[in-house]
Amino acid sequence: MQIEKQLAEAYKLTALEIKSPLEVDAHIVLMYEKQMKKERGNAMRPTRKKVLQIALIGLLVLVITGFTAQYLNKLGDERFSMEFFGSDQRKYDEATASVVRGQMQQIQSQLKVGESAIVYSHEIEEITPTSKNIPYAEYVSNPYVYTDFKAWKTKLRQHVQPYKLPAEGINGLTFVGGEEEMPFGGVITQLEVIRELHSEVNDEGKEIAWRKIEPDKEAFPVFTSVYKYDNQDEVKVSMQIISQKIKVVGPGRALQEKVTLNGQEALYTFNKKFLYSDTNQYQSLDWVETLPDISIVYSIGSSAKSMTKEKLISIGESLVTE
Repeated sequence: MQIEKQLAEAYKLTALEIKSPLEVDAHIVLMYEKQMKKERGNAMRPTRKKVLQIALIGLLVLVITGFTAQYLNKLGDERFSMEFFGSDQRKYDEATASVVRGQMQQIQSQLKVGESAIVYSHEIEEITPTSKNIPYAEYVSNPYVYTDFKAWKTKLRQHVQPYKLPAEGINGLTFVGGEEEMPFGGVITQLEVIRELHSEVNDEGKEIAWRKIEPDKEAFPVFTSVYKYDNQDEVKVSMQIISQKIKVVGPGRALQEKVTLNGQEALYTFNKKFLYSDTNQYQSLDWVETLPDISIVYSIGSSAKSMTKEKLISIGESLVTE
Protein backbone atom coordinates (compact mmCIF):
# COMPACT_ATOMS: atom_id res chain seq x y z
CA MET A 1 0.00 0.00 0.00
CA GLN A 2 1.13 3.59 -0.70
CA ILE A 3 0.50 4.68 2.91
CA GLU A 4 2.73 1.89 4.21
CA LYS A 5 5.58 2.96 1.88
CA GLN A 6 5.25 6.55 3.07
CA LEU A 7 5.33 5.49 6.72
CA ALA A 8 8.37 3.29 6.13
CA GLU A 9 10.33 6.09 4.48
CA ALA A 10 9.38 8.57 7.19
CA TYR A 11 10.48 6.28 10.00
CA LYS A 12 13.72 5.33 8.27
CA LEU A 13 14.70 8.99 8.28
CA THR A 14 13.74 9.33 11.94
CA ALA A 15 15.61 6.16 12.94
CA LEU A 16 18.90 7.60 11.67
CA GLU A 17 18.69 10.33 14.33
CA ILE A 18 18.26 7.90 17.23
CA LYS A 19 21.24 7.35 19.49
CA SER A 20 19.77 4.54 21.57
CA PRO A 21 16.22 3.17 21.91
CA LEU A 22 14.24 3.06 25.14
CA GLU A 23 13.84 -0.70 24.92
CA VAL A 24 15.89 -2.66 22.38
CA ASP A 25 14.08 -5.76 21.13
CA ALA A 26 16.98 -8.19 21.18
CA HIS A 27 15.20 -10.62 18.89
CA ILE A 28 15.12 -7.99 16.13
CA VAL A 29 18.88 -7.46 16.42
CA LEU A 30 19.49 -11.20 16.32
CA MET A 31 17.32 -11.60 13.24
CA TYR A 32 19.33 -8.88 11.52
CA GLU A 33 22.65 -10.53 12.39
CA LYS A 34 21.41 -13.91 11.19
CA GLN A 35 20.40 -12.43 7.85
CA MET A 36 23.72 -10.61 7.50
CA LYS A 37 25.63 -13.87 8.05
CA LYS A 38 23.66 -15.49 5.24
CA GLU A 39 24.47 -12.65 2.88
CA ARG A 40 28.10 -11.94 3.87
CA GLY A 41 29.31 -15.06 5.59
CA ASN A 42 31.17 -14.29 8.84
CA ALA A 43 31.38 -10.56 8.27
CA MET A 44 32.38 -8.22 11.07
CA ARG A 45 29.56 -7.52 13.50
CA PRO A 46 28.22 -3.96 13.00
CA THR A 47 28.78 -1.33 15.64
CA ARG A 48 26.23 -0.92 18.44
CA LYS A 49 24.95 2.38 17.05
CA LYS A 50 24.43 0.94 13.57
CA VAL A 51 22.72 -2.19 14.89
CA LEU A 52 20.29 -0.14 16.95
CA GLN A 53 19.35 2.01 13.98
CA ILE A 54 18.72 -1.03 11.78
CA ALA A 55 16.92 -2.80 14.60
CA LEU A 56 14.33 -0.04 14.77
CA ILE A 57 13.86 -0.05 11.02
CA GLY A 58 13.47 -3.83 11.16
CA LEU A 59 10.85 -3.49 13.85
CA LEU A 60 8.94 -1.06 11.69
CA VAL A 61 8.95 -3.56 8.81
CA LEU A 62 7.50 -6.22 11.10
CA VAL A 63 4.79 -3.82 12.19
CA ILE A 64 3.83 -2.91 8.64
CA THR A 65 3.88 -6.40 7.17
CA GLY A 66 2.51 -8.28 10.15
CA PHE A 67 -0.35 -6.03 11.20
CA THR A 68 -3.14 -4.05 9.61
CA ALA A 69 -2.42 -0.42 10.44
CA GLN A 70 -5.97 0.70 11.23
CA TYR A 71 -4.95 3.80 13.18
CA LEU A 72 -1.93 5.35 14.84
CA ASN A 73 -1.60 6.77 18.35
CA LYS A 74 1.21 9.20 19.11
CA LEU A 75 2.46 10.43 22.47
CA GLY A 76 5.51 12.45 23.46
CA ASP A 77 7.56 15.58 22.85
CA GLU A 78 10.49 16.67 20.65
CA ARG A 79 12.91 14.53 22.70
CA PHE A 80 10.89 11.36 23.15
CA SER A 81 7.88 9.91 21.38
CA MET A 82 5.87 6.68 21.31
CA GLU A 83 3.83 5.69 18.28
CA PHE A 84 1.48 2.71 18.20
CA PHE A 85 -0.37 1.01 15.40
CA GLY A 86 -3.77 0.08 16.76
CA SER A 87 -4.27 -3.46 15.50
CA ASP A 88 -2.95 -6.64 17.14
CA GLN A 89 -3.56 -9.88 15.28
CA ARG A 90 -1.48 -12.16 17.51
CA LYS A 91 -2.91 -15.08 19.44
CA TYR A 92 -2.67 -15.21 23.23
CA ASP A 93 -3.09 -18.46 25.11
CA GLU A 94 -3.81 -17.96 28.82
CA ALA A 95 -2.71 -21.50 29.73
CA THR A 96 0.70 -20.93 28.13
CA ALA A 97 0.94 -17.54 29.81
CA SER A 98 0.32 -19.22 33.17
CA VAL A 99 3.16 -21.69 32.51
CA VAL A 100 5.53 -18.85 31.61
CA ARG A 101 4.64 -16.91 34.77
CA GLY A 102 5.38 -20.03 36.80
CA GLN A 103 8.76 -20.41 35.11
CA MET A 104 9.65 -16.79 35.78
CA GLN A 105 8.60 -17.08 39.42
CA GLN A 106 10.73 -20.21 39.73
CA ILE A 107 13.81 -18.32 38.53
CA GLN A 108 13.01 -15.25 40.63
CA SER A 109 12.90 -17.40 43.78
CA GLN A 110 16.53 -18.37 43.13
CA LEU A 111 17.77 -14.80 42.81
CA LYS A 112 19.24 -12.83 45.69
CA VAL A 113 17.97 -9.32 46.37
CA GLY A 114 19.31 -7.01 43.69
CA GLU A 115 20.00 -9.75 41.14
CA SER A 116 18.56 -10.04 37.63
CA ALA A 117 18.40 -12.80 35.03
CA ILE A 118 17.10 -13.65 31.59
CA VAL A 119 15.18 -16.85 30.95
CA TYR A 120 14.10 -18.82 27.90
CA SER A 121 11.84 -21.80 27.26
CA HIS A 122 9.66 -23.18 24.47
CA GLU A 123 6.62 -21.70 26.22
CA ILE A 124 8.22 -18.25 26.29
CA GLU A 125 8.83 -18.46 22.56
CA GLU A 126 5.28 -19.63 21.91
CA ILE A 127 3.73 -16.61 23.58
CA THR A 128 6.09 -14.06 22.03
CA PRO A 129 4.08 -11.54 19.96
CA THR A 130 6.41 -11.98 16.97
CA SER A 131 7.42 -14.87 14.73
CA LYS A 132 8.46 -18.08 16.46
CA ASN A 133 11.64 -18.00 14.36
CA ILE A 134 12.83 -14.78 16.03
CA PRO A 135 14.99 -15.41 19.15
CA TYR A 136 13.59 -13.97 22.36
CA ALA A 137 14.02 -14.15 26.14
CA GLU A 138 12.29 -12.78 29.25
CA TYR A 139 13.74 -10.57 31.97
CA VAL A 140 13.36 -11.53 35.65
CA SER A 141 14.58 -9.66 38.72
CA ASN A 142 14.43 -9.62 42.50
CA PRO A 143 14.88 -5.88 43.11
CA TYR A 144 15.68 -4.18 46.36
CA VAL A 145 12.47 -2.62 47.67
CA TYR A 146 12.52 0.75 49.46
CA THR A 147 9.73 0.42 52.01
CA ASP A 148 10.36 3.77 53.71
CA PHE A 149 8.57 6.48 51.73
CA LYS A 150 10.95 9.26 52.79
CA ALA A 151 14.01 7.21 51.85
CA TRP A 152 12.44 6.44 48.46
CA LYS A 153 11.72 10.11 47.77
CA THR A 154 15.31 10.93 48.71
CA LYS A 155 16.48 8.32 46.21
CA LEU A 156 14.33 9.88 43.48
CA ARG A 157 15.63 13.39 44.20
CA GLN A 158 19.17 12.12 43.56
CA HIS A 159 18.19 11.40 39.95
CA VAL A 160 15.55 13.92 38.97
CA GLN A 161 13.97 17.15 40.21
CA PRO A 162 11.16 17.93 40.13
CA TYR A 163 9.12 14.74 39.89
CA LYS A 164 5.53 13.72 40.67
CA LEU A 165 4.05 11.07 42.93
CA PRO A 166 0.57 10.43 44.34
CA ALA A 167 -0.09 12.42 47.48
CA GLU A 168 -0.19 10.25 50.59
CA GLY A 169 -3.70 9.21 51.58
CA ILE A 170 -5.33 10.62 48.42
CA ASN A 171 -7.56 8.30 46.32
CA GLY A 172 -7.18 5.56 48.91
CA LEU A 173 -3.54 4.92 47.96
CA THR A 174 -1.05 3.52 50.48
CA PHE A 175 2.66 3.38 49.65
CA VAL A 176 4.08 -0.16 49.64
CA GLY A 177 7.56 0.19 48.16
CA GLY A 178 9.86 1.63 45.51
CA GLU A 179 11.97 -0.27 42.98
CA GLU A 180 14.63 0.75 40.46
CA GLU A 181 12.95 -1.35 37.80
CA MET A 182 10.28 -1.10 35.15
CA PRO A 183 6.79 -2.03 36.30
CA PHE A 184 7.14 -5.29 34.36
CA GLY A 185 9.96 -6.82 32.34
CA GLY A 186 13.19 -5.02 31.57
CA VAL A 187 15.83 -4.16 28.98
CA ILE A 188 17.86 -7.07 27.61
CA THR A 189 21.07 -6.30 25.72
CA GLN A 190 23.04 -9.51 26.38
CA LEU A 191 22.64 -11.00 22.90
CA GLU A 192 25.30 -13.70 23.27
CA VAL A 193 23.64 -14.97 26.44
CA ILE A 194 20.30 -15.24 24.63
CA ARG A 195 21.97 -17.34 21.95
CA GLU A 196 23.37 -19.66 24.61
CA LEU A 197 19.97 -20.08 26.28
CA HIS A 198 18.32 -20.92 22.97
CA SER A 199 20.98 -23.54 22.30
CA GLU A 200 20.48 -25.13 25.73
CA VAL A 201 16.73 -25.48 25.14
CA ASN A 202 16.57 -26.18 21.41
CA ASP A 203 19.76 -28.23 20.99
CA GLU A 204 20.46 -29.76 24.40
CA GLY A 205 16.82 -30.46 25.28
CA LYS A 206 16.54 -28.46 28.51
CA GLU A 207 13.01 -27.48 29.52
CA ILE A 208 14.13 -24.05 30.68
CA ALA A 209 17.44 -22.15 30.55
CA TRP A 210 18.45 -19.01 32.38
CA ARG A 211 21.46 -16.90 33.29
CA LYS A 212 22.16 -14.06 35.73
CA ILE A 213 22.96 -10.71 34.11
CA GLU A 214 24.04 -7.21 35.12
CA PRO A 215 21.47 -4.75 33.70
CA ASP A 216 22.67 -1.29 32.68
CA LYS A 217 20.49 0.82 34.98
CA GLU A 218 22.48 3.96 34.34
CA ALA A 219 21.70 3.82 30.63
CA PHE A 220 18.00 3.08 31.19
CA PRO A 221 17.01 4.77 34.50
CA VAL A 222 13.48 3.93 35.63
CA PHE A 223 11.80 4.13 39.04
CA THR A 224 8.56 2.39 40.02
CA SER A 225 6.51 3.23 43.11
CA VAL A 226 4.08 0.52 44.23
CA TYR A 227 0.85 1.37 46.04
CA LYS A 228 -2.20 -0.42 47.38
CA TYR A 229 -5.54 0.96 46.27
CA ASP A 230 -8.09 0.81 49.12
CA ASN A 231 -5.62 -1.60 50.79
CA GLN A 232 -6.42 -4.24 48.17
CA ASP A 233 -5.49 -3.69 44.52
CA GLU A 234 -1.91 -2.97 43.49
CA VAL A 235 -1.17 0.19 41.52
CA LYS A 236 2.23 0.96 39.99
CA VAL A 237 3.45 4.48 39.24
CA SER A 238 6.65 4.57 37.20
CA MET A 239 8.97 7.26 35.87
CA GLN A 240 11.43 6.64 33.05
CA ILE A 241 14.13 9.29 32.55
CA ILE A 242 14.89 10.17 28.91
CA SER A 243 17.92 12.35 28.19
CA GLN A 244 18.43 11.76 24.45
CA LYS A 245 16.30 11.83 21.33
CA ILE A 246 14.33 8.57 21.04
CA LYS A 247 11.37 7.33 19.07
CA VAL A 248 9.64 4.05 19.93
CA VAL A 249 7.42 2.54 17.23
CA GLY A 250 5.36 -0.60 17.71
CA PRO A 251 1.98 -2.30 17.41
CA GLY A 252 -0.78 -1.21 19.74
CA ARG A 253 -1.48 -4.44 21.60
CA ALA A 254 -4.61 -3.24 23.30
CA LEU A 255 -7.51 -0.82 23.35
CA GLN A 256 -6.05 2.68 23.38
CA GLU A 257 -7.69 6.05 23.91
CA LYS A 258 -6.38 9.60 24.24
CA VAL A 259 -7.43 11.35 27.48
CA THR A 260 -6.51 14.60 29.24
CA LEU A 261 -4.97 15.02 32.71
CA ASN A 262 -5.23 18.61 33.91
CA GLY A 263 -4.57 19.77 30.36
CA GLN A 264 -1.83 17.15 29.76
CA GLU A 265 -2.36 14.70 26.90
CA ALA A 266 -2.17 11.06 28.02
CA LEU A 267 -2.80 7.64 26.54
CA TYR A 268 -5.13 5.19 28.27
CA THR A 269 -4.47 1.52 27.45
CA PHE A 270 -6.48 -1.60 28.28
CA ASN A 271 -4.41 -4.71 27.47
CA LYS A 272 -6.28 -8.04 27.64
CA LYS A 273 -3.29 -10.07 26.48
CA PHE A 274 -0.96 -9.26 29.37
CA LEU A 275 1.62 -11.90 30.25
CA TYR A 276 2.81 -10.53 33.60
CA SER A 277 -0.39 -10.86 35.62
CA ASP A 278 -2.64 -13.73 36.68
CA THR A 279 -5.59 -11.65 35.51
CA ASN A 280 -4.09 -11.55 31.97
CA GLN A 281 -4.94 -7.87 31.76
CA TYR A 282 -3.39 -4.50 32.53
CA GLN A 283 -4.81 -0.98 32.38
CA SER A 284 -2.44 1.95 32.25
CA LEU A 285 -2.23 5.68 31.77
CA ASP A 286 0.94 7.08 30.13
CA TRP A 287 2.13 10.59 29.40
CA VAL A 288 5.35 12.52 28.82
CA GLU A 289 6.43 15.64 30.70
CA THR A 290 9.19 17.81 29.28
CA LEU A 291 11.87 19.39 31.49
CA PRO A 292 14.82 21.51 30.25
CA ASP A 293 17.35 18.64 30.05
CA ILE A 294 15.20 15.50 30.23
CA SER A 295 11.78 14.09 29.50
CA ILE A 296 9.94 11.94 32.04
CA VAL A 297 7.68 9.16 30.83
CA TYR A 298 5.05 8.64 33.52
CA SER A 299 2.94 5.50 33.72
CA ILE A 300 0.17 4.55 36.15
CA GLY A 301 -1.14 1.02 35.88
CA SER A 302 -2.92 -1.88 37.54
CA SER A 303 -3.75 -5.48 36.66
CA ALA A 304 -6.71 -5.57 39.06
CA LYS A 305 -10.03 -6.40 37.40
CA SER A 306 -11.76 -3.84 39.59
CA MET A 307 -9.60 -1.02 38.21
CA THR A 308 -11.28 1.42 35.82
CA LYS A 309 -10.20 4.15 33.45
CA GLU A 310 -11.87 6.72 35.67
CA LYS A 311 -9.91 5.58 38.73
CA LEU A 312 -6.61 5.79 36.85
CA ILE A 313 -7.43 9.27 35.59
CA SER A 314 -8.33 10.36 39.12
CA ILE A 315 -4.98 9.06 40.40
CA GLY A 316 -3.13 10.77 37.56
CA GLU A 317 -4.81 14.11 38.25
CA SER A 318 -3.91 13.87 41.94
CA LEU A 319 -0.15 13.52 41.43
CA VAL A 320 1.80 16.26 43.19
CA THR A 321 5.24 17.71 42.45
CA GLU A 322 7.97 16.71 44.93
